[in-house]
Amino acid sequence: MALVAVNWLASMYHSRIDFTNEKRFTLSKPTKKVLQKLDDVVQVDVF
Repeated sequence: MALVAVNWLASMYHSRIDFTNEKRFTLSKPTKKVLQKLDDVVQVDVF
């Protein structure tokens, strides 16, 4: 029963935690502000 409850909670409250030292998978607050103001789709190419 506890496993079902944990699974249900995890599906309702999804979040990620960035454990890298450089926080390379985390967007800063200023970056989030800039992205919210964009009017078009942004494409990022990683090589």
